[in-house]
Amino acid sequence: MKRIIFTTFLLTAFIFFIGCASSGQLISMAPDYRALRDIRSIYLGDFGGGEGADMVREKLRIRLLNSARFTLVESPDRADAFLTGSAGVEKWLYEGTTNYRGTGLLRLVDTKTQKTIWVHEYQRGFMFWGSVSTRVANQMADQLLEDAGAAK
Repeated sequence: MKRIIFTTFLLTAFIFFIGCASSGQLISMAPDYRALRDIRSIYLGDFGGGEGADMVREKLRIRLLNSARFTLVESPDRADAFLTGSAGVEKWLYEGTTNYRGTGLLRLVDTKTQKTIWVHEYQRGFMFWGSVSTRVANQMADQLLEDAGAAK
């Protein structure tokens, strides 16, 4: 009997978390691996004016610097590409409790051609602990570094 109750609980929790993680249709674009391969320096542009946008941008900066794959520059005219879009943390109230959820849709634009060569939309998921802004920045960095690595 305990096993049935436990199994039911796990199944219900799994279905609940899957439902929380889905955010509808994701924006998708296949990376331009050929262009991405040649990108060495990146300028981090505007990530929107929303709450947490500056924090996500700075955490992403640190992750990319630590990766040693890209050089981050402070001027767009010194960059091979610039990363821009919208990312941050939304605060919302539910039954008197303050909750936070990450948002993000970033694109990497080649400065020579002005073409978008990479796009990633943040995919929400359930978190037990940690900072939402860190999760957004890490997911963006992980995907960009994975795609840049595949471009070799």
